[in-house]
Amino acid sequence: MKKFIFVAAVLLTAAGCSNATVQQSNNQTASNTQPDISQVQNINTDANRASEDVVVRGTLHRYTSYKLGVTFTYVNDGQQVNTKVKEIGDTIYVYYADLNADPLKGQSIQVYKKDLNTSLETAIANQTKADLSQCEVKVVDQATGDFSGPAFPSTYVQAFVSDKTGKYSFPELNPSCSHYQASNSVAYFLMDKNKPDKYAYVSVGQYAILGDDQNESVDWASTIRFR
Repeated sequence: MKKFIFVAAVLLTAAGCSNATVQQSNNQTASNTQPDISQVQNINTDANRASEDVVVRGTLHRYTSYKLGVTFTYVNDGQQVNTKVKEIGDTIYVYYADLNADPLKGQSIQVYKKDLNTSLETAIANQTKADLSQCEVKVVDQATGDFSGPAFPSTYVQAFVSDKTGKYSFPELNPSCSHYQASNSVAYFLMDKNKPDKYAYVSVGQYAILGDDQNESVDWASTIRFR
């Protein structure tokens, strides 16, 4: 009887060791397949934030949309210059809160994705649904910005949708060329050739919202940069 009890004890002990070994092996396998959380957090830092608005110095702010992949600066002292920024969907609105409480009536940048194999002209024509028999998409190799501000970096290009029939005179617009035309206001498409997976439509209007607290010739749109 003692012999049988001893054998059973040995078998139970061996089974326990075997389970422990299997458990340890499983733990090691799981450990080897688990991603490094700290590395993942570092990699996805931008993805975890939709946007960020920080003070650069004094009254100068920098707004960054990680979701849309653009950044720009603007001036806001909260008193004489009460500039607000609001991001809705694929569009960021910049506006004077004291003059216009509705951001949808302010200036804006709307960002679009673009296939790398599609030209900017084709992408804009498809997106605006402009009738190319009456309209054209003209691309300017060096984006010059607007008003009297400085030019964009050399890799930035601007594009415009306009009538090519000659039947319309300022400020009348050809309805077949979409509402993305500029008449008596500043508006243009913008793209960085180094980041051709997206482009933007910038609508500035007739007045400048400052983009530099030390240079009044720089408006916010001139500081737009693609990320």
